[in-house]
Amino acid sequence: MDEKSTYKIYQKLRVTNWNRVADKYDNKQGFSSYYHNVWRKCCVLLFHQGSGSLRLVAVRGICLAALKPSYGVGIDFSPQMITRARERHPELHLSKQMHMSWT
Repeated sequence: MDEKSTYKIYQKLRVTNWNRVADKYDNKQGFSSYYHNVWRKCCVLLFHQGSGSLRLVAVRGICLAALKPSYGVGIDFSPQMITRARERHPELHLSKQMHMSWT
């Protein structure tokens, strides 16, 4: 199996996994919800409300929405995460992006 095929398989498994997480996310309690609440509070302290914001990995738009950006952009590779973020935060601009290049 070549590198490109292996990468495609990995991407498919990763998306499948995070779509499953999105399906269960709404009912999640415990450490995960505690972690996200703390993270959301940190984001609000670190960034000025009303500033433009970009959040890679939208995770339902929780942190991005907490920033109350003037123009909020969220990117995630899980279609289910994007769907849930759009339902909760229609004011945000959310997109599914599978491949991100940093160059």
